[in-house]
Amino acid sequence: KMHASGNGMTDSMVINTMGHAALVDGLIANGKIRSGSRVVWVGSEVSRDVYSFSGLLPQYCGKFGEKDIDWAISKNYDGCQQCCGCPIQVQMGDYKNAKIIGHMHFVHLAKENPDTHFMTVSPGAIGGTFAYTAAFPVKQLMACMPCFFRVICVTHACSPAVSTQIGSKRITDVLTGDPKWASGSMP
Repeated sequence: KMHASGNGMTDSMVINTMGHAALVDGLIANGKIRSGSRVVWVGSEVSRDVYSFSGLLPQYCGKFGEKDIDWAISKNYDGCQQCCGCPIQVQMGDYKNAKIIGHMHFVHLAKENPDTHFMTVSPGAIGGTFAYTAAFPVKQLMACMPCFFRVICVTHACSPAVSTQIGSKRITDVLTGDPKWASGSMP
């Protein structure tokens, strides 16, 4: 649904992308991110096309690009690319669009700021994420069939607790370890 503030963006876009992008853009504009710094944005595996084959996500066939930014920010995904636009597809479509646009933004920042290392990392569906706060049926599926999300590679383990540990380690490694991947990438 559209964000309650009436800003012309979907809830998912506001919650998952715009605040993060505005914060980092403001820090850069005010000289608060020094040369050699590392900026890590929490992305999502759902932004990769391979996860679209689960049937729960839009399939853009690698063709989501600059031409798609305006509609993805301002319109809810309507499910027209797959079966019927059922609620889970709409919800996951909005989430995927927000994460794709966020990743595109941080790749752009990496190109414009070569002295700063930008990374996108996906912890997977861990505690406090859509798996626990989502609308029907995602929340119910996670509660009664957590292995379903492991099978489609959204979580790292069948147990939500183990998945949280693995996802937390992924983020910690990117934040504190030596940069192993190119700036702007999502390992």
